[in-house]
Amino acid sequence: MFNPEIIKKQEPYEAQESCLSLQGYPKKTKRYKSIKVRWQNKNFEWRVKKFTGWTAQIIQHEIDHCDGILI
Repeated sequence: MFNPEIIKKQEPYEAQESCLSLQGYPKKTKRYKSIKVRWQNKNFEWRVKKFTGWTAQIIQHEIDHCDGILI
């Protein structure tokens, strides 16, 4: 995913996450069970797709990194 952007979020919940960028115990953070993401593929073509569950949580975590946010 190049230039990913979350364009829709549904069903917030509190998650516990760890990160290789941080030391210590898992931290609490707000995530969404369902997200809709817009991004460019390797050919710079725009794509849009809905993600749920664990995949949605991972994408949110990585987009936070792109935005300079650490949990």
